[in-house]
Amino acid sequence: MTNTRFEDRLGEALERLDADRSPVALAVSSRPSRRRFVVAGGLAVGTLATFGGVAAATGLFSSSGTRPDVFIAGSEFSAKGAGCAASSPVAASLDGAALATTTADANGQYDVTAVLPPGTPLGVHHVAVTCTDPRGAVSRDMYPVNIVVPTPTAPSIGTNSQTPVGGSLLFKVSGFPASAPVVVSADGIEITTVTADANGSADGAVVVPSDLAVGVHTLRAVAGAVDASTPFTLTAS
Repeated sequence: MTNTRFEDRLGEALERLDADRSPVALAVSSRPSRRRFVVAGGLAVGTLATFGGVAAATGLFSSSGTRPDVFIAGSEFSAKGAGCAASSPVAASLDGAALATTTADANGQYDVTAVLPPGTPLGVHHVAVTCTDPRGAVSRDMYPVNIVVPTPTAPSIGTNSQTPVGGSLLFKVSGFPASAPVVVSADGIEITTVTADANGSADGAVVVPSDLAVGVHTLRAVAGAVDASTPFTLTAS
């Protein structure tokens, strides 16, 4: 077979193949879905677009942690976003468990706040904020939340640096065991006992003992093996 005849027969075969091939319709969602990514500063700025799936609104993400996606179990989560139908219900959930509900405003924007359950296990979880968009489709923002062990706060006690004899001594303690009684003394003289709150903090005010002389003294707070101290100065009244 010559090259010319081979080329002719190859061309005829390709023409028949094109004629027999059925058109293929590619169905593609007109609205890409997007998964949120967050960076320091609290802005959900990264968007990974893929066609199909659930569409996501644009959101802002905030946290009291050192990074916007780092939380302590029992702390508060806040998110703001847009893309919902006006006055439509908005629901926030953690790994599928309901957290909070709110309502989008007249412009389709949401502002939702929820407390992450105190018993949430350590590790990465996801808060989903879901609503219905103006076209009636489900719209969802996904926010990663990394639950970590809280960093212990060093025990401390603070007070007004100068107080007149017979005056009030204001103080604040922090970094103590939660709900523990904290004994406060001045130069070893017990002056009061306060109870630390769930965060290990407490404050109070006491009258300076009359037998303390003008000059520098030490204010101390003790709860079991945890203690802290700070100097204060008594001045002439």
